[in-house]
Amino acid sequence: MSTRHVYEIIGMTCDHCAAAIKNALERLPGVSADVSFEERKAFIDAPESLDSGVLVGAIRKAGYGIADGGEEHGFAVIVGSGSAAFAAAIGLASSGKNVTMIER
Repeated sequence: MSTRHVYEIIGMTCDHCAAAIKNALERLPGVSADVSFEERKAFIDAPESLDSGVLVGAIRKAGYGIADGGEEHGFAVIVGSGSAAFAAAIGLASSGKNVTMIER
């Protein structure tokens, strides 16, 4: 039997990010995943025996975050001013976050 997990992903800025998360998750035995950049979510089917912490760990190891308990915080701080920082700021702002950027 498998269990369906849905996580809101933090830090995903493009379809390539979604593909990287999908690949990281599907390296785990018995896991299949669909990751939507547009929805900023990962839809994961995993064996019941697989601890959800393993899924979260794979996403974090790929360089992305998970919204805590499905709740969104209303703010984000981005350190840096490169193109990836601006892309992240735009993505977060478009999802309703208050964004602060700090240039080092």
